[in-house]
Amino acid sequence: WDRKEYIVPNREFITGRLLNWTLTDKMNRLVVNVGVAYGSDTSLVRELILDVAREHENVLEDPAPLVTFESFGDSSLNFVLRAYLPNLENRLQTIHDLHATINDRLAANHIEIPFPQRDLHLRTTVRIDEAHHPPSSNGGHNGSPKIEAVSTQQD
Repeated sequence: WDRKEYIVPNREFITGRLLNWTLTDKMNRLVVNVGVAYGSDTSLVRELILDVAREHENVLEDPAPLVTFESFGDSSLNFVLRAYLPNLENRLQTIHDLHATINDRLAANHIEIPFPQRDLHLRTTVRIDEAHHPPSSNGGHNGSPKIEAVSTQQD
């Protein structure tokens, strides 16, 4: 795909393991990860994603596409679509089509695809010695409270 050439020394080729996914069969599997907002109807999400896969002309009926609710993410409920294609010819276009159609189908059903969020908590701190005796004019603290930002990231 990237027009790369790999050179494998004979010793490694003969003694090592070689995995060729399409040597005797061009069928291959694709995986599409989809995250939806907490509070979404998980049964509806699963059905919508399955419908999109079943409707695509390049997705095989056998083995049938599968959608699983995989995990609770920091910002989303995470689903995975696994579907099989007959060959590699239209793989990238099929992946694009599935992503675009899933996005449209979820939006049409008012199901949000969230983005990672970050909450920023601000707290003020004043050193005890400065609160009672502001520093002199020769530098240092100007008498106003020191502000510290504490960040917590949610992915």
